[in-house]
This record gives sequence, C-alpha cells and structure tokens, in this order.
Amino acid sequence: MSQLLLIHPPVTKPGQPPTGIPRLQHCLTDHGVTCTSIDANLEGLLFLLTSADNIPRRASATPEQNLEYLRNGTAFASINRYTKSIREINRVLSDAGKMRGWRLSLSDINHQSCSPVRSQDLIDQSTHPENNPFFTYYRDILIPKIAYLNPKTIGLSIVYLSQALCAFALIGMLRLHFPDKKIILGGGLVSSWMSNPEWENPFKDLEVDCVRGPGEDYLLNLFNKTMKPDRSGISDFSDFSLDQYLSPGFVLPYSTSSGCYWKKCRFCPETHENQPYKSIPPEQVGKDLEASINGNNPVLIHLIDNAIPPTTLRYFVDHPLNVSWYGHVRFEKDMEDPDFCHALHESGCRMLQLGLESGNQNVLGQMNKGVILENATRILTNLTHAGIGTYVYFLFGTPYESLDDARITVEYILKHRDLIRWISPAIFNLPRFSPEAISLNTRMFYKGDLALYLDFEHPKGWHRNEVRDFFGKEFKAHPEIKKILRHTPPVFTSNHAPFFLG
Repeated sequence: MSQLLLIHPPVTKPGQPPTGIPRLQHCLTDHGVTCTSIDANLEGLLFLLTSADNIPRRASATPEQNLEYLRNGTAFASINRYTKSIREINRVLSDAGKMRGWRLSLSDINHQSCSPVRSQDLIDQSTHPENNPFFTYYRDILIPKIAYLNPKTIGLSIVYLSQALCAFALIGMLRLHFPDKKIILGGGLVSSWMSNPEWENPFKDLEVDCVRGPGEDYLLNLFNKTMKPDRSGISDFSDFSLDQYLSPGFVLPYSTSSGCYWKKCRFCPETHENQPYKSIPPEQVGKDLEASINGNNPVLIHLIDNAIPPTTLRYFVDHPLNVSWYGHVRFEKDMEDPDFCHALHESGCRMLQLGLESGNQNVLGQMNKGVILENATRILTNLTHAGIGTYVYFLFGTPYESLDDARITVEYILKHRDLIRWISPAIFNLPRFSPEAISLNTRMFYKGDLALYLDFEHPKGWHRNEVRDFFGKEFKAHPEIKKILRHTPPVFTSNHAPFFLG
C-alpha cells in the first residue's frame, strides 16, 4: 500500500518525464513517505495511439512505426522527415479525439464548448468523465492500477492549461471509484489560479485541496514530516518508462531554481504572482546531476529554470557535465566574453533559450527587461561562434510597442538572422492581475472565472486584430523569417530542437 500517489494527467508534450512529481517522489521517499508516480499523459497518449484500428490515409507508417522513428532518431534525419512523423501521429490522435467535439494532439486538447478557464466546465467534466477521449484508458488501465496501489492520498500535478479538462475528468473517476481518498491538486496552473487575489476554491464540492507553489512542505506536513535542511533537487524516475518517451534517448529534466531571479519584467506573470525565488547551490546542482547521469544515462539534460542563474553557469564552465544540456538564460554579462561562451559549449551546452522579446531598445526599456540590445547582439554572436544554438523569443503587441516598433524588430531579426537559429514569436497576452491591467481599458478574452489573461485597448492604437494581421501577413510571411520558422520542430519546438544540431 502506497501512502501517496502522484499523477501527471494528459495532455502535455510526451518528450520527457514531467519535472515536478519525480522530484516530489524523491523528496517524500527520502523523508520516509511511501510514494508512487504515474505519468498518465504518456500512458494515455500511447494507449490511444496503439489502440487505433485504422491508419489515416496518406500515412507512410503505422503509429507504432512513427513512434519508434522518434525514439531511435530516424525521424531527426531532416526536418521534413520529422514533420511527417509528427503529422501522421497527430492525425491518429485527431481521429481518436473527434468524439463529441474534441480536438486532440500530442501537445494539446480542446473542446468546442467546454473551456478550461471556467470552473463549472471543469466540474462538468468530473460529472461526465465518459465523454473524455481518455475515459477508456482511465477505466481500463489507470483505475485498476490505482486500486492495486491503494494509496491513502492522490495528488494531481496540473502544470498547463492543456491538462485541466482531462485532469477533472480523472477526478470524477477517482471520486466514483475511491470516494474516501484524499485528492490534492498542485502544479503551475493551480498556483496561477490561486494567485488571483479573489481566489476561493470553486472545487470544494469535489472535496479536493489546492496547493500553491512547490508542494514539498505541504505534503511533508500532511504526513507529519519535517523538511531536511539540504536543498537537493534530485528526482526519482524509477516509476517512469524512460524508453517510451518520444525522444531519441532519455531527456533528463532538472531545475536548479524555482521562480525568477530577475522578476522585474513588467509583462511577466512571475512579477505579480510573487512566488519566492529559490535556487539550489551550484555545488549541490553538480552532485544532483552527477547522480542522475550515473543512474539514468541521459542523452540530454533539460534545465527547466525560468533562467539558469549566472553562478550555476559559471559552475558548469569549471565542472563540465559531460552530457549535452540546454535551458533558458538571460542576456548576462558573462556571455559577452567569447571565451566564456566557448567554455559553456565545452561544458556540454548545445542550445540556449533567450527571451529578447523586442529588437527596439525603447520598447525593451519600457518592459524593464534589463537588456541592452547592443550587448544582446554581442552575446548572440559569441554563442553562435561557440557552436551553441540560439532559440530566441520575441513578443509582439505589448502596450509599449507600436506597429513601427514591431517593424524595427523585424529589421533586427533580418539583420542578425545568421545569429538566430530558431525564433519563437508570440502575441502578447496581458496577465489579468498585473499592475498594468489597472491602468489599461481591459476586457475578458473568454468568460471564465479562471482566466489568467485579458484583452485590452492598446494605448498606441495597435489593437489585437491588427497585431494578428501583422503577425500572419507581414512577420510570418516574410521569406527570410519563413526560412527560420520552417526549421522549428512542430509540436515539440525547443524540446526537440537540440537534436537537430548534430
């Protein structure tokens, strides 16, 4: 009998294990709590794919063959070959999800009338789980497995909006089959819901508890345990089928910190949600990664920090990991030194994700990004010359940007396109409870008590529909930018990009 069962519900990209619940499992087990984990996202998606009766027309391979192409690296021979495998897998999922208005893919699920930002719709999912595409997997595979484990408490980690509808369908199944068990909801999405200053748990009738922020302290307290003083971030992957994820080898997720050490960007939810920043000392990071590498033999390490701390980057330079790694960083001064960037590459760094957001210095200043464009260009140059792939994020339609400003960003990208391996462009969404929302004329995107973002009257007259027109007709349509975008791996995007670097 397990004291605690942790579940990662559908739907998220199944390229690597989740980050939160393996770390929680290690922490709890280390403190004497019997804990088990299930990646219901991976299991559920594979159940639907391998249960498919028909291969879609125009498919060159069965779902099982395409899955194997992603696992053995065959799909990564070219972006065209990769895209074909992803497209054919998604066609099978799309057919499996068409029941009663669902749209399902490897990375998302939507319903034509149910919204994950409306608590009543989530409650309705729990009332009628038989309407969910994963119902058969829940009924035939997951529920019997939970009955066998017989945990006292069940925790669901809801990190992304794409998990909410399926998570609540699962809650309905859990309440039906295990009415006496305690159910806890945690994860990034739940934390964002609870950051609403007007939050009151709308799921009380389902008898579920919601936890904000990292769950270690809450869960240890639940089982009358006290957190040990060490700050290890090691994870326990013993309950995960590491060879079944859709990547050419095991990708090890690890976070050296939680929260954001900058936390000043005016557009970012991290700034107003006020989650505390905590980092693991670099020496402990090294010990954790060494133990995880020796125990799991990863082909790639994914550092999932909001931004890897500069002290940790310096530690990697002095203590190479001997395994390829990638993650998000800020444009920090260390990387203005070409030798430092070469040393990063020697440490195993294959790709860095950098949030530049704009190619206009005035806009960057108003965002409070803390980035000098000239320095950012120098850093992109150094990283490229060192052989480190650059995955650069741009954000259009912020309150600080006009159409002319956005065109300056396009000019910046075109001028420096040889320094930008991949682009991740996005249209700005205004965080609902940010200080900026108070000073703008806002309206709801969707009618939903759990909505996290707002539409707004743009102070420079560049409204959302016009931003979308620019985005589609001018930005994405530009031939040179099209070339860059064409090389972005569909669905898995940055998670699979390092595998194309050779």
